[in-house]
Amino acid sequence: MKNSLKRWQAAVIVSAAVLSLAVTAKDHRDLGPKLWQAEILRVDRLPADPASIIPLPWGNDPLADGSVEVRGKGQVKLDLESAAPNTTYNVLACRLSAAADRCAVLGTVETDSNGDVKALLDWPAAATGAHSVFFVLQRNGMTMYVSGFTMPAGTPPVPGTPPAAEIEVKGEVASIGSNFFIISSVTQPVLVDQNTKFLGTLKSLADLQPGMMVEVSGTVTQSGILAARVKAVMGKKK
Repeated sequence: MKNSLKRWQAAVIVSAAVLSLAVTAKDHRDLGPKLWQAEILRVDRLPADPASIIPLPWGNDPLADGSVEVRGKGQVKLDLESAAPNTTYNVLACRLSAAADRCAVLGTVETDSNGDVKALLDWPAAATGAHSVFFVLQRNGMTMYVSGFTMPAGTPPVPGTPPAAEIEVKGEVASIGSNFFIISSVTQPVLVDQNTKFLGTLKSLADLQPGMMVEVSGTVTQSGILAARVKAVMGKKK
């Protein structure tokens, strides 16, 4: 009995030590200083431009959120949320040039069943010095995402004014307009703009249908709820 107890205690100590090492490695991983950072955007939300240096053709894979960082110890940190699930993307670094060889493949990333991925890619060891580049993610030869930023719509807030109240609502779509929709259980209309992110099976306002259950997160404005995210969910309103 005593031997069994000692073996159990030893196993617990070893397991705790392994877990401690894993957590420490994860929490204290030193990637060096952040040299550059940008949002990852869907290219189909950019104005069509046949002369763009962003490699053509462009696709329309979904994406809820994404970011890319260049770190001082020679790595590129990439995060995607709700991209195409179980999909492999080529990650390219492209010079600000129209030359055919402006893009170099850094590596590949693969999303999970939710379309999420967190990855570290090595920057070429020989490519030291100054760089002015943008990052591109491609699938089957089509550009789906590019690094950039999103400028919020509307008038910039006056310094000192409180931020808009955030809200989350869920309910059944009752009707759909040109830039808004109505949830039957919500008194205010839900407004969408170019910054609204549609998740899951939804890619745009056009994918909504009356009777569909949705979850909305956004901010309260004088005109209604300005949606930051809209997601279709299973089930019917009772």
